[in-house]
Amino acid sequence: MKTLKYFALVTILSIVCVSCGEDFLKEQPRTLFVPSYFNTEAGVEGGLNYMYYHLRNVYGGGNMINQMGPGTDEFTTGGSARIEHQVADMGEGTTQWSASQNPASSTWTSCFGNINTANGVIENGEANGVAPALLAEARFFRAFDYFLLVQTFGGVPMDLGSGELKFNATPSRTSIRNTVDEVYDKCIIPDFKYAVENLPDQPRVKGAVTKTVARLFLAKAYLTYAWWNENPKNIPTYPETTTNAEGQTHSVVRDASKAKDLFQQAYNIAIEGISKAPSIYGLEATEYDMWKGSNKYSKEFLLYADYTIDNVQYGGTDLTNSSGNAPDNCEFWYHNPNYTYIRAGLSPERKITKGVEEWSSGAAITRSAEQGYGRPWTRMAPVHEVFYNTFTNDHDSRLDVTFNMAYRQNYSRYNKKDKTHVVYGANNLPVEYDGVILKFLSKNQEPGVVVYPMDRPGVTDMKGPSAYAGGEMPGESAFVIEPSHIGRNNYPGPWKVSVYRTDKGENEPGAPNSGNFRPLVIARFAELYFVAAEAYVKGATGSQSATDLMKVIRARAGKWSFSVADQKAVSYDYSAELVAETPANITINWLLDEYSREFFGESRRWFDLVRTQTWTDRASTYKMTEAFTKNDPNEHTYKRVIEPHHYIRPIPIDHLNGLEMTDEEKAVYQNPGYLN
Repeated sequence: MKTLKYFALVTILSIVCVSCGEDFLKEQPRTLFVPSYFNTEAGVEGGLNYMYYHLRNVYGGGNMINQMGPGTDEFTTGGSARIEHQVADMGEGTTQWSASQNPASSTWTSCFGNINTANGVIENGEANGVAPALLAEARFFRAFDYFLLVQTFGGVPMDLGSGELKFNATPSRTSIRNTVDEVYDKCIIPDFKYAVENLPDQPRVKGAVTKTVARLFLAKAYLTYAWWNENPKNIPTYPETTTNAEGQTHSVVRDASKAKDLFQQAYNIAIEGISKAPSIYGLEATEYDMWKGSNKYSKEFLLYADYTIDNVQYGGTDLTNSSGNAPDNCEFWYHNPNYTYIRAGLSPERKITKGVEEWSSGAAITRSAEQGYGRPWTRMAPVHEVFYNTFTNDHDSRLDVTFNMAYRQNYSRYNKKDKTHVVYGANNLPVEYDGVILKFLSKNQEPGVVVYPMDRPGVTDMKGPSAYAGGEMPGESAFVIEPSHIGRNNYPGPWKVSVYRTDKGENEPGAPNSGNFRPLVIARFAELYFVAAEAYVKGATGSQSATDLMKVIRARAGKWSFSVADQKAVSYDYSAELVAETPANITINWLLDEYSREFFGESRRWFDLVRTQTWTDRASTYKMTEAFTKNDPNEHTYKRVIEPHHYIRPIPIDHLNGLEMTDEEKAVYQNPGYLN
């Protein structure tokens, strides 16, 4: 069997290598990989380090957040959404997923290119006596990429042209997809197990995978494979049969009776990951401590795409004006609103002219390279249910840390550069240097407490003096927006995953259009608790129940060391309250809410909903207010088109176009229900 030309490893690229005397992965340009390159330990390390680099291509530029966020119970399209974001959101009456309209295409391309690199490292490294610990890193990444692929596309090819799980250097134009169970049984589970057995407890270099990282992903693989076998909602799989190059046919074995043991394996490995983790890993004391920008490499971060501000070549992202494409770390841009629309009064006097309430004003907030600000893109916005159903307790620090709920005027700082200078906000009240100009409220107020622009006699324009559709509350100098008035343009943006730079002075906004130079986090230690809890809910047994495990997570969520909204150090402890709210008998739906509270916006939500087969139930409708430019202040309920075949994404058109197969063969190759 042969396959597409981009599966070949003879490729011009740039890889990352370990710099002598350093304990970080750094890039070293290289023009060509050939099989003999992997015959030495140094060559294997070069190939391995490219595997870390490829995480930037998979997750960077917002690739994964656009696949995982819109269309779920976390996000819908923002006011500046383009066609690829609208497709991802699956709104009724909009363009739907197809081979050519396919936001998941980059996952296919990036993962298969790296899989073949891994095959070359493993095959040649084993033949030349390379240490098992190094080969374990390659096997981890091969399993990691295949795990991404089967969750996204269903069954995928394991033979890239030279045999199953073999390195391929000969381009060709045919391909056969293996079934999901084959990929799990032949590659994902064995490779992750090999990684657990052979990786060290301590990373080879900072950021390299270890036993703890491998245990997490092995547990996640067991968990996901268990759900796939149980298949409670009868979601179809594809392909159902496959015939290899030797003419051997395999039909899918999807056995609900296997699920019990797989859930137990997931639980056991996750608990082992917690109990056997070395001291370099663990939960941070508070959510803020984990995500504050100065804590670049939190002990909770198990796997991440790394970046550096010290060198453009090594950093993978522009220092001043990023492109928004991979490998740049621009993920947070996608759900960052255009806060620069917000206006502040330069004097307190207002008037109403032809239905518009206006005053002498200036831009309240200049783009800034501070955490919680950075470049706005407005591609996706949190749905109202996030605040109605998920973040319902103000004492849970994850609300404060996840979102920027309070936007501060920097007009005085960047325009006047005068700490005594004030501007005017709601109720014509003064807003001092770095004072809050706009607040997002976590709950709706009683009717009439918040007065929005169109509530005033003679006003027909909803933008109002804030130019952001902000309302006003008695005695409050900040404009306010309730959850029911969050719109596609005016919504709380990200704090925990946003930009952090300290290379400019206090009175300089830095380089706000750059990407983020903090790690783009892919997996973290808290997931071990969630995997074990989910497996327990599904029937696994052990000394720690799902409730026990979630109480640990919620106790941490109740501890505050800093208030992001108030921008000050605090010492609050609501742990007892949050622990007391933890159900004695946890359900999958409750756990999915807790997943969202803990991991909101971390490029994983679609996988969680698809794995548990709850996507249709939880995301077929959502509530949202339209962009304020449409002058419609009302909350609306919107529908999505989510059918069983959507639980796997379409095979990308570029791959199909490269196949030398008949149209009928290509139609069989494609996942059912999708057009080209």
